[in-house]
Amino acid sequence: MISKAWKKYRKYLFVLMIPYTFVVLMMTVRADFTVTTPGGLSSVENSIRFEEEYPTESAYFSIYIMSFSRPTLFQVFLIQFDEENDLRVIPRQAPRVDSRVDFEAGSLSADNAWNQAVIALYNYLDIAITYEEKLQVVRYYNTISQRSDSGAEIAIRDTVLEVNGRTDIIAAINDVPCGEEALFLVEKEATNELEEIYIKKQETTLGCVFLIQLDTYYEIIDKALDFEVAFSLIGGPSGGLIQFLYMYDVLTAVPLAENLVISGTGGLSATGQAVSVGGIRQKVITAQRNQVDIFFVPHLSDSSSDNYMTAMRVKEELELDLVIVGIQRWEDAVNYLLALREDE
Repeated sequence: MISKAWKKYRKYLFVLMIPYTFVVLMMTVRADFTVTTPGGLSSVENSIRFEEEYPTESAYFSIYIMSFSRPTLFQVFLIQFDEENDLRVIPRQAPRVDSRVDFEAGSLSADNAWNQAVIALYNYLDIAITYEEKLQVVRYYNTISQRSDSGAEIAIRDTVLEVNGRTDIIAAINDVPCGEEALFLVEKEATNELEEIYIKKQETTLGCVFLIQLDTYYEIIDKALDFEVAFSLIGGPSGGLIQFLYMYDVLTAVPLAENLVISGTGGLSATGQAVSVGGIRQKVITAQRNQVDIFFVPHLSDSSSDNYMTAMRVKEELELDLVIVGIQRWEDAVNYLLALREDE
């Protein structure tokens, strides 16, 4: 009976297997792309507390977007019809970063953004603050080639003190021939102990590099006015500008603005200079969706890749009514808000 049924219906089963197999492949096979999508707003008020604060009349929000790698083929297909998302190819031979390392790197850059914003504000308000600049490991790739006699390995937040016995670290790194090892003297974040780690300079799609990224971290040693920053799962450096504006508002007697929803993106250096960031398209869309009144963004040049120029193209393309303000320094944003208040 089963044999007869199989002979009768097997050609139909084979036909049905084709679309079934296609659907399974579309839902399970992953492609080498990175997807960036609009995200949401995060209240700065909930992120930091000072010993003494003035009341504010406006709401300040940092903005975040969502990003994930290697979507399924079905997701790639859907994204083609959504102009709000960004789809970028990951080169096949490109070095990869472990998800845990990527999260730690994002947390480090977020901490550094807070510290630089605080330093810039305290210096302006003549509030005593002492800090130290450290050259730290902010990211490393899976294929890093490293060894040490003690078994120690490079980690996020490790401070690099010397390379091949030299304290001019960046120059020393550049002087190492491709394919050779260099001796990195590092202070481990976890133990504060010094370790000697040999890292090989490798030929990659990024060039001939050590497969680690270093950046200056601003560690606050002492401060006249204490504060506490709440832990956040949102990483990255792009909250520095809006964090500065909120802190300025709560630490100065005159409110910056009245009854506005204020957001923005961009890092802020310890000297008060705006710093460009990524994901501008999705951040502009996120701000529009959340009915932001004023959206600040770095405007450092008139090139097409400038954050402000990109934001204005998105606004025109999608016919948004969002108020976008380009700035070079924190003073530009503060003066803009104060001028609005005077006009009211």
